[in-house]
Amino acid sequence: MPPTRRKAPRQLAPQTIEEATALAGRYSEILTLVEQARADADVSIAEIEALRDGCVVPLEQEAKGLFMQLRAWWGVAGVELTDGKRKSHELAGCVLGTRTSTPSLNTGKMKAAEAVGAVLRLAARRVDQLRRNRLVALIRVKRELDRPAILKELGSADLGPLLSDAGFAPKQTEEFFIDRAAPKPAATETVEVDQAA
Repeated sequence: MPPTRRKAPRQLAPQTIEEATALAGRYSEILTLVEQARADADVSIAEIEALRDGCVVPLEQEAKGLFMQLRAWWGVAGVELTDGKRKSHELAGCVLGTRTSTPSLNTGKMKAAEAVGAVLRLAARRVDQLRRNRLVALIRVKRELDRPAILKELGSADLGPLLSDAGFAPKQTEEFFIDRAAPKPAATETVEVDQAA
C-alpha cells in the first residue's frame, strides 16, 4: 500500500502594503516580547543562582576543610583500618581511601617542541624500520583545511585557477532576513537662550 501523502500547510502572503506593514509590526512586537521574556528569565535565574551560591559556597568550604582533616587522619589510621590489605574503608556512609590516578606523561623540563624533537631524534638513529615507524607514530599531526585562506586564494590570479580546477569554489546563497530597524533619534531643535533669562 503506498504511503499517504501529506500536504504542507498553506502559506498566506500579504497582498497589500498595509497587510505587510501589519505583519511586520506584529513580527517586531513578538521579537520584543521574546526578548523581554528572556531578560526576565535571566534576572530570575541570576537571583536563584545567587541564593543557591549563598547557601552552597559556605557548605563547599566546610566540606573542603573536612576533606583535608580526613585526608590527614587517613594517612595515620588507614593502614590500621584496612590491616594493610585494602586501599579503602567504608565509614559513616563514605568510602575513604587512596587510589592511583590516571597516568599522565611527564616530559621533565622539556617543552612540547623539544619533546617532539627528542622523539624524532630517536627515530633518526640507526634502528630497524619497524621501531622507527613506531616512534614516528608517537607524534600526532592534525591536518585540516584553512577555509578562510582557501576562500581568499580563490580570488588570486596564480592559485585561484588551480584551486578551482581541483573542485574548490565559494558557496553563497541569498537568504531572506528580517531585522528590526534601529530606533530613530528624537528630533532636536536648537533654541537661542536669552541671556537675561
